[in-house]
Amino acid sequence: MSESKLFFLHKPIPAHSLALFRIGFGIFMLLELLHFSNVGFVENYIGHVSFNFKYDILYAPTPPIIVIRGLFLVAFLSAILIILGKWLKWASLAFFLSFSYIFLLEKSIYNNHLYLFCLLAFLLITSNADQALSLRKEKTGTVFRWNLLAFQLMVIAVYFFGGIAKLNPDWIVLQEPANTLLKSKGITGDFFVLLIIYGGLFFDLTIGALLLIKKTRKMAFLAVVFFNISNAWIFDDINIFPYIMLFSLVLFVEPERIKSFFEARKSIPKEAKVGPKKRKEKKKGKSKKAISKAIPKEAAILQLQQTPSSRIAFKVICLFFIIQLIMPFRHFFIPGNVDWTGDAQRFSWRMKIYTKKIQEFKFAAFDLDKKIIHPIEMKAYLLADQINQMATDPSMVLQFAHYLGEYSKEKLKNENLEIKVKLKLGMNGREPIYLVSDTTDLLGIEKRLFKNHEWVVPLN
Repeated sequence: MSESKLFFLHKPIPAHSLALFRIGFGIFMLLELLHFSNVGFVENYIGHVSFNFKYDILYAPTPPIIVIRGLFLVAFLSAILIILGKWLKWASLAFFLSFSYIFLLEKSIYNNHLYLFCLLAFLLITSNADQALSLRKEKTGTVFRWNLLAFQLMVIAVYFFGGIAKLNPDWIVLQEPANTLLKSKGITGDFFVLLIIYGGLFFDLTIGALLLIKKTRKMAFLAVVFFNISNAWIFDDINIFPYIMLFSLVLFVEPERIKSFFEARKSIPKEAKVGPKKRKEKKKGKSKKAISKAIPKEAAILQLQQTPSSRIAFKVICLFFIIQLIMPFRHFFIPGNVDWTGDAQRFSWRMKIYTKKIQEFKFAAFDLDKKIIHPIEMKAYLLADQINQMATDPSMVLQFAHYLGEYSKEKLKNENLEIKVKLKLGMNGREPIYLVSDTTDLLGIEKRLFKNHEWVVPLN
């Protein structure tokens, strides 16, 4: 990498915009933890149900309830420390580990904003967002430019890959789920449908560049406000997602502006003693050029060379974004419609691009020796939310079927069993079809990563 590029990424800039985002992030995390408490996550999703859906790779064993409550306490306390900027890296690490583990305990609660919170917490571990507006004793008031850029790119990635996911026939040709969503809100008319389809697509794919370019930033800010407020109104299940995306706009405000705002408020009593004319002359005397020369170029590069931890953090961030770049595209290497088969659908920013209508959904255990069919009441094992999420994800259907097989074999004292499902779904306005053939024994299907397309009925 050339020296000029090295200097651009490692140039010290005011830490105030990143510090302000750190404070807001901590507050939002406290609100999210309170939301978990209000819905009774520990009592309902862990204590009340017989079965928890797990991720194939990121498997998180379910510990005793007292341990889970301890994880919530750690997350809550670390979020407070993040707000205060006290022991930031350790607090961010504690929050990342505790919140991520809670997130991975139950697959049915997956939501893109929960995934985003985990990623932002990880980025905070590598940042110096406590160099301003914090209880840290020694503060330089600056961060490397790449510290701020990492958070900017993470926000942009959410929009951009959300746009990439919209480049499919259902969104553009069938105009779904836009039609269904608008009708549910009592809105009809081609104009509004086209606005969501093409306006949303254009917004997602271009907003990142518009936010980064100074000349288009004000227009981009207005677009972000309109887009997220509209999402908050249209969708009932995205919780605080649009609001943290709105707050993330502080990352794109020039750091010098935010620094000047806080310094101006801090020095109001002192400035009050200075006459209007002298205050104007004093303000005029501070040029942007002088500010930019506050830390020489050579000193910044030397500082980088003398800080091994910053070099490690920079490499970690580079690897982090390589992974983030790969994840949303991995489904292109898997046959079938990803939104139908569920293969590689999660952790890819595929947000609100389908609706599925359940017409029929029931499991049954077939006792082949006694020729008896035992209907299975799903509500005896799962919550309604778990059942609804399972209906949209074939891997969860298979996971639950294998659990039922083990349970039924033990209860019926018979190893010669089959578990079958009748799940009839209509996706994005299509006529409902069965997800799996009613002759398929789910116990005979091996649970393998990204292989749902091999046994799921293809989507027209």
